[in-house]
Amino acid sequence: MASSTVQQEKLDCSEHGNRPCSENERALGVPAAVYSFTAGTIFITVFGNLAMIISISYFRQLHTPTNFLILSMVVTDFLLGFIIMPYSVIRSVENCWYFRLTFCKIHYSFDMMLSITSIFHLCSVAIDTFYAFCYPLHYSTKMTVPVTKRLLLLCWSVPGAFALGVVFSEAYADGIEGYDISVACSSSCPVMFNKLRDTILFMADFFTPGSMMVGIYGKIFAITIKQTVTTQQSA
Repeated sequence: MASSTVQQEKLDCSEHGNRPCSENERALGVPAAVYSFTAGTIFITVFGNLAMIISISYFRQLHTPTNFLILSMVVTDFLLGFIIMPYSVIRSVENCWYFRLTFCKIHYSFDMMLSITSIFHLCSVAIDTFYAFCYPLHYSTKMTVPVTKRLLLLCWSVPGAFALGVVFSEAYADGIEGYDISVACSSSCPVMFNKLRDTILFMADFFTPGSMMVGIYGKIFAITIKQTVTTQQSA
């Protein structure tokens, strides 16, 4: 009895304000213009990053710890442009998700993973810059290739485990009233976070790494000012 009620609610989605994809209204000419602009953006993103990947990988002179960090970050941007942006553009322009719910979760989890991975890479580059600028004599012993590999492993494994685990376990939906009905009736990619998970995601994956980068570059800036004042006084 309960299952039949749920099925009726799934069939009647008018209360949730959702319509089939074929009924979504779009202004004529707008999709073509947006698709043309975003296609150019995706082309530049994919082939620009691909050129950097080939350059750093081919020339052995560029095989340094810093460039390995940059190479990994470029791979992240390449994957975002190649496997994430096209589907995101279609969803945004058409205001609809034409693919299955399983692929929606895959797409969303990889989108989250690559976005967090990119932030972790920026944080790693900040750490590399800090040692290169503040401790130049110890840089070669601090930022070695093995250390860089461990940083890269951290940059990829933590976001990957977090994003895939959270999305496919649907832990993000705990406490959201009517989530199952909303998913069944939705014509878009229906991934919604409850307030607790949203706060944890923001603090752990965005605010904390961002604060670290601000602190590191603030320290570099303070040392730069101090060195500039010392040089002027000596002169």
